[in-house]
Amino acid sequence: MPIKLLLIGDNGAGKTCALASLLSAGYNVRVANLDNGVEALENILQGPKSKYAKDSLSRLRYRTLTERMRTLQGRIIPASATVWQKTVELLENFTDDREEFKDEKLGGVHKWTEKDVFVLDTLSTLGTAALNFHLSINGKLTEIRSGYDAQRDIGEAQKFVDLEPEQPFAHMTLGH
Repeated sequence: MPIKLLLIGDNGAGKTCALASLLSAGYNVRVANLDNGVEALENILQGPKSKYAKDSLSRLRYRTLTERMRTLQGRIIPASATVWQKTVELLENFTDDREEFKDEKLGGVHKWTEKDVFVLDTLSTLGTAALNFHLSINGKLTEIRSGYDAQRDIGEAQKFVDLEPEQPFAHMTLGH
């Protein structure tokens, strides 16, 4: 049975160093990088005073996923809603977006070993991606939502993110 862990902490609490320690200990860390935070981890591992194993970085794979933004009537909004679908695809077949790893297929999380760690950075950004996806499929991505409409949309997006213990990632598939 896989271990599921939610690591929460303020800036500077040590979350990134915890990942560096996992890499140094021989774990394969695969990051769905929704907040552009992998560079800090790379710097910790490669720094001249790094205390981590020299081959740690070789076990890091990541995919940076962000929404392209645009302005509409003075508001900054997503041009499209793609991060949700791409995150789901990573769970089903993780790939690194860097050129040197473009042909490497790591498979889905359900086939990984106890030495493979999936990191979602961050859950709050995934929630926003789920909301954008919900709004997009309902033709409402560009609309200002408020009151009951906004509450309903947030509730529907939350259903995408919810995970049932007996069916991991059951709601994270397209078409459900």
